[in-house]
Amino acid sequence: MNRYKVVVVGDHAVGKTSLIRVIAGHEFPENPYSIYKYYSWESVQCDQFELLFQDTASQEDYDRVRTLLYNDAFVVLICFALNDHNSFESIFTKWLPEINQYLLNTPIILVGTKFDLQLNQFETNEIQNKIINVSALTNFNVYFLLENVKQIIAEDLKKKNKRKFWK
Repeated sequence: MNRYKVVVVGDHAVGKTSLIRVIAGHEFPENPYSIYKYYSWESVQCDQFELLFQDTASQEDYDRVRTLLYNDAFVVLICFALNDHNSFESIFTKWLPEINQYLLNTPIILVGTKFDLQLNQFETNEIQNKIINVSALTNFNVYFLLENVKQIIAEDLKKKNKRKFWK
């Protein structure tokens, strides 16, 4: 069975770990933070493949370790908290530049987390329709996000499985 790595990035405390745990079928964690855990992963079995969700540390101290985790990434989820405008700005100032440096042709999904805590709308301009808003606490759109990741991989499998003829 093929394995596909999904790397999850975003600012500290935007809900990356909670989202990954819920995607993997676990309960919403009461305290998902661990000072000793630099990264972790969860596995999700699908019909034709296995998804490995790679959690990452966002602090500057872990920049070097995090970039090593990009190796073999098939999809990247950039997470930001819907109740934290700074985490949204980090998409453009930190995460996209970093990902573009290491993963040129890797599909990216923008994920607005903490939909249940959304205090006010902030201007997301032309990318609004490209964001999948989720809540790990209430499970809002978590399955929809997982289906989008699976669809990206299924399309790739379809391309790989097409028989190619010479000339």
